[in-house]
Amino acid sequence: MEQDLLYEKLRAKTNEKEFGMIHSCYESLNKITALQMIHAVEAAGFEIIRKHVTFDEFEIPKDLKDVFKESVLTTNQLVISAKLKV
Repeated sequence: MEQDLLYEKLRAKTNEKEFGMIHSCYESLNKITALQMIHAVEAAGFEIIRKHVTFDEFEIPKDLKDVFKESVLTTNQLVISAKLKV
C-alpha cells in the first residue's frame, strides 16, 4: 500500500491524537532487517561477538509469505555484542 493511502485510511479511523501517536511510532520503526543490521555493523569494521534474536509468534498471511522471509516478518528484536576489528 502506498504511504499516502495508508495515512488516508488511518486518518479515517482515528482521531488526530491517535493518528499522531501511530504515525510517530511508524516513522520511528527500523527500516532494515536484522541481517542488514548485522552486515552494516560488520561493514563499519566491527566483529560480531554474540547475537541474540527474538521472534514473535503469529500467523503470517500467505500473500506476505510469498514475498518476504518469515524471519524478516517476525523478528522482534536483535541484540548484538561487537568489538572493533584490529
